[in-house]
Amino acid sequence: MLEEILSDDNIERAIKHVVGKKSGAGEDLITYKDVEYIWKEDKQLIINSIQRKCYIPMCFKRIYIKKENSKNKRVITITSKI
Repeated sequence: MLEEILSDDNIERAIKHVVGKKSGAGEDLITYKDVEYIWKEDKQLIINSIQRKCYIPMCFKRIYIKKENSKNKRVITITSKI
């Protein structure tokens, strides 16, 4: 399954999807414009860290949920995990 995830075709489709969305930066402040460059520069490092199971995904989205009977909001972070 890992070979399928890390296949060139799958990575290419994922990058096109991220770049095509043209959304703002995530929690790591990387913009969609930086994704292709970072992948080209660090491709083997990223693949190796995933294969060795030492890759630590960063939070890519935070959601604030209103607490019942309170003015405070609870934070939920969503990460990507392989």
